[in-house]
Amino acid sequence: MNMLYSTIKRTVCLLLTVVLLFALYSCSGPTPDPDPVISVPPVDTESPTDPPGNSTPPPFNDYVPKEVSIVLWDLNTESTAKGEWARIRQEKFARQYPEISITRLATPMQAGDAIGDRVAFTTAIASGTAPHAYHGGHFSLMTQWINNDFAYPIDEYVKNWADFSDLTDASMKLARMDGKVYGIPEFLYVLCFAYNKDMYRAAGLDPDRPPETWEELVSNSRKLTTPDKSRYGLSLIGNSFADWWFQMFVWQAGGELSTFDDAGRVSVHYTDPAVKEALQFYYDLRWTHDVLQSDFSIGANDLWRDFTTGKCAQTIYSSHFYEVFVSMGMDEANLGLATLPVGPSGTDVAASGGAYWFVTNQGSDDQKRAAFEYIRFMTSKEAMIELYETMEAYGARSPVFSFYKDIDPSDYISFNRTWTSTFNRALASAREETALVESLRPYINPVIETVLINRNADLDTLLSNAERNAINDVVTPYNRNR
Repeated sequence: MNMLYSTIKRTVCLLLTVVLLFALYSCSGPTPDPDPVISVPPVDTESPTDPPGNSTPPPFNDYVPKEVSIVLWDLNTESTAKGEWARIRQEKFARQYPEISITRLATPMQAGDAIGDRVAFTTAIASGTAPHAYHGGHFSLMTQWINNDFAYPIDEYVKNWADFSDLTDASMKLARMDGKVYGIPEFLYVLCFAYNKDMYRAAGLDPDRPPETWEELVSNSRKLTTPDKSRYGLSLIGNSFADWWFQMFVWQAGGELSTFDDAGRVSVHYTDPAVKEALQFYYDLRWTHDVLQSDFSIGANDLWRDFTTGKCAQTIYSSHFYEVFVSMGMDEANLGLATLPVGPSGTDVAASGGAYWFVTNQGSDDQKRAAFEYIRFMTSKEAMIELYETMEAYGARSPVFSFYKDIDPSDYISFNRTWTSTFNRALASAREETALVESLRPYINPVIETVLINRNADLDTLLSNAERNAINDVVTPYNRNR
C-alpha cells in the first residue's frame, strides 16, 4: 500500500508540474535564452594538447568503460564563443570515450525558448522519454524537480572526483537535498542595473552617477522619457515572466512573494504590505510618471533590443548577457552598469541564478554512469578554463562567475574591471529566486500585467485573489505532500 501511495503521489506531483508549466508557457511572450553568446568564426577542433584519433580515457573514480548509448539534451554548438567551446569539448569526449554512443536531440532551448524547454522536459519525464543528462536544471526549478524524483543522486560518482570538493558552497546550495547531491553547476548569473550613458548626457544627467534610490530612479526616468522622440526612461517585463524582475522590488521593499519554512513547506505573501508597496511602485512608474514602454506583452529580449538601439534609457541587466547587447549593436563605451537602486528597506537586493547539469532518474545504471561522465567532462576545471580562454580569443568578454573556488575567470578573460566590481557587489547581496517560483508564476504575473495595462486596477483585490488561488491550487497540494 505504501509503495502504491508513493507511486500515485509522485505521478500527481509530476502531472501538476506539467500542467502548471504548460499554463505558464501558453500565455508567455518571448523569453530570454538563459545562456546567449555572440557569433564568432569557426575554429579548428584539433589542438596541440588534444591529438586527433581515439585515446584512452583518463582514469577517473571507479569508471569502467562499457558499451552504452545515451540521449542528451545538450548545449548549442552554433558558431558562437560558447558554441565553439561546446563543439570542441563534445568532439574530445567522443574521442576519449568511444564506448559511449550519444544521441543529441534538438530542444526548444536551442531556439532560445527557455520556458518551452521546461515544458518539453517535464513532458518527456512523464512519458519516459527524457534525456539521460540535462543541463536545464535552473536554480528556480531544482528543488521541485528533486522532490519529484526527476534527478538521480550522484554521490557515488562525485566522491572520488577531485574537482568536486572545490565547487563553491553557494553554487551547490540548490543541488543538495537531504544530504545527497543531485547536480553540477552549468552557469551562474546576477542581475544589475544598466543605463545608456549617451542618453544620460543628452538629458543633463551625470553618466557616472546612476540612480541610487527608487526616488532617483523615478527622477532620472522622467528626464530620460521623451515621447516626441519615441524614447522611454525605463523598461520592466510585464508578461508571464514579469516576476523575474518584480521579486527584486519586493525584496527591496522588505518583503517576500513566497518562502520555504524549515520543514520545506511553502507560504505565499501577496497580501503583505511590502508586496503592495512594490506593486504600487510599478503602478506609479506606469500611470503617474509614464516612464515605461507602451507594450507589456513583449519579453526581455525585445526590451533589451529597445535599450541597445537607444529607444530605452535604462533596464535590468544580467551578468551573462553582455554578448546579447553587443550583438544587438550596443557600444561597450556607452553601457553603464550599476547595482540596483535601493528600495524603502534600505537594500538593493538582486536576483541571482543559474542552472545545473543533472543525471535524470531514467535509464539503466550504466546509462546513468555514462551520463555523469559526460557531465563531469563538460563541467571540470579543465573545461571551464578552456571556456574562458575561448571567450577571450573571440572577444566574448562577458563578466562571468566561476563556480570553482580556485579558478578566477579574470585570469583568462579581459573583463571591464568596473563592471566586474559592480557584479561582485551585486552578487554579495544577491539571492536565489523566490520559493516555487515556476509554479507560482501563473498567479502573480497576471497581477503585475494588469496593473501595467489597466489604470483602474484594484491592487488589493488583485493580490488577495492571486494569493487565495495560489494557496488552493499550488501551495496546499505541495505542502500536503511534504
